[in-house]
Amino acid sequence: MESKKTIIDYFIGAGPTIVGILAVIFSYFMNRRLIKENERLKNAELEQEYKQKIQYFDRSEVYKRLNDFYSPLQLLRRTSAELHNIFKNGQNFRTLPELIRGNKFDNNDRVILEEIIRIGDDCKQIIVKNSGLIDNKELRDIHLPKLLTHYILIKNAFDCKISSQIERFEGYEFPNEIDKILDDKVNELHNQLAQLNKID
Repeated sequence: MESKKTIIDYFIGAGPTIVGILAVIFSYFMNRRLIKENERLKNAELEQEYKQKIQYFDRSEVYKRLNDFYSPLQLLRRTSAELHNIFKNGQNFRTLPELIRGNKFDNNDRVILEEIIRIGDDCKQIIVKNSGLIDNKELRDIHLPKLLTHYILIKNAFDCKISSQIERFEGYEFPNEIDKILDDKVNELHNQLAQLNKID
């Protein structure tokens, strides 16, 4: 006489099949999880690579502004300021009006003034050649045009091409505020570099 099969017997008989199905389901979900994890890691790597490229670009741009424009201009301006202090020798006068009045400045004074004018020419070249690197609107639109105008006028006055109508040239003396603006900008760019270097 056949024994009656119970539900448990059916489960025992179907055990390997159920285990197989569960293994397939488990494998499917594990594979999906691994694929997602791989995609996440790949995306994280791509994002990190993208960030590094942006940082490299940012760092290159800061170096370019410093090396091609701000630092050379700052150095020339500081040198010119030192020479101007020697030139004035403790006296209180503005050079451009004195030249327009016809003061020739002889001997040592003339040599120093020639050097100051030569430095002005170097500054003009840097400004004109690298004007696209000027990222300060006020500097670009106001202070540097004033500086260039001053350099042009003082050179022409030194060469005696401008020698009268002194009132016409009032307000075109050297723009003293420019040196502080350059110093602040160079410090700002060095701070940016320090921050970009920390990110690495």
